[in-house]
Amino acid sequence: MTIILKPFSLLLGWLYAITGSYGLAIILFGLIFKIILFPISIRGRKGMLDMSRLSDKQKALQQKYGSDRQRYSIELQNLYTTENVKPSGGCIWSMAPIPILMALYFILSQPFTYLLNLTTKAGGELEQLITFIQGAGAATGTATTSVAQLTIAQQVYDRFGEIQVALPDIAAKITAHGGPIDFTFFGMNLSKIPDMAFFSKDVAMTWGEVGLFLIPIFAAIAALASMMITTYINRRVLGTHNAAQDSTTRSMYIIQPVISLWLGFTLPAALGIYWAANSVFAIGQEFCSIGILRKHVRKTKAEAEARALAQKEKEKELKKQAADQKRQKAEEARRIKMERRVSTDGIAESRVGMRAYAKGRTFDGERHPTTPYRDPDDIIREKTAAQKETKIADTGKATEERKSKKVKKGPAQEELPHGMKLNEAVTAPAQEEMPVIQEDSAVLEESAEKLDE
Repeated sequence: MTIILKPFSLLLGWLYAITGSYGLAIILFGLIFKIILFPISIRGRKGMLDMSRLSDKQKALQQKYGSDRQRYSIELQNLYTTENVKPSGGCIWSMAPIPILMALYFILSQPFTYLLNLTTKAGGELEQLITFIQGAGAATGTATTSVAQLTIAQQVYDRFGEIQVALPDIAAKITAHGGPIDFTFFGMNLSKIPDMAFFSKDVAMTWGEVGLFLIPIFAAIAALASMMITTYINRRVLGTHNAAQDSTTRSMYIIQPVISLWLGFTLPAALGIYWAANSVFAIGQEFCSIGILRKHVRKTKAEAEARALAQKEKEKELKKQAADQKRQKAEEARRIKMERRVSTDGIAESRVGMRAYAKGRTFDGERHPTTPYRDPDDIIREKTAAQKETKIADTGKATEERKSKKVKKGPAQEELPHGMKLNEAVTAPAQEEMPVIQEDSAVLEESAEKLDE
């Protein structure tokens, strides 16, 4: 632990040596790390903006697959992959200041261990110092606790002359490490823990007590102001705030100040100063990062529009491919139907030649003749044309027969002599036939007389 906290303690000790103020050193300590962590904070803000942009889509997926948690998780992960968003990106980078806060807590709560480098083993330098400050009846074995060190922190500074006389070696070591440390800041002892019940104490109300009580309150107000300004920038400046975040924002308006108050009243006042300064620096960071965040928002919006356009084109291409496949299947079905029709009409006894059948090695073209392939459409067209020609020929023949029937002469006209009409009077031939008629009448008369007899 000492190895990890050594760089932080050296930086804080160096800042105290330069400024001569413990409170100002803590504020500068927070400012330096805020600058160092600025790129990380920007990445966290970008991740939070990306998650804010997807909140509406995430809510829609939740409503659609709310009952099926597994399907919802799969669809949500697909959404993150499609939008190129890491859901843990914003949270991870936003939690980067927490390790620094923990490191600062150990340093501020145990200043003699990490700042002045006194030994904490039983009977060591720190135990001797506590025994001298608190008297011979001081608890032994508690030198490593933060309460014991914070209790004597300011007293070591106030009674350092006595310590130099009584414990010269320890005093020389404290001086070598930049001590003794004055923990007061504007009349407030930052090594103390603020007390919420200081009004009920039977002591005179001094600025030191009132100031300690106000530090956590100021830290909570600064945290609330930082959150409100961040929300304003997201909503008005960047235009990324939406209705889905309102409930979360309202909750954080309550949670953040409560956390600040809890930290302020349970930890040394120096940490309250750091927490309040960190919130103030966060406000300045928000204004400084507006340009960067605007550029990120425009870039992500353009990428989202490009992805939407690409998705639309992909869907259009898929529809086109589906239509082409459907048309090809219809054409294939039509071709097969026509082949079957051709085969049933007796045009081709064998289907060899209609398709690209594989030929064996022993195939003999003369022994096994194949029918050359012909397009079924050509066969149908030729058949249709032949039917049309036959029909035309039959129609012409029928027409000729009708014409011949109209021109053909009757039987009476065929017996008349040439040049004679049907209504002309018969002269000579008619007179030649009269005797025959008369002879017939005579025969009839003779027959009648015989019948009378």
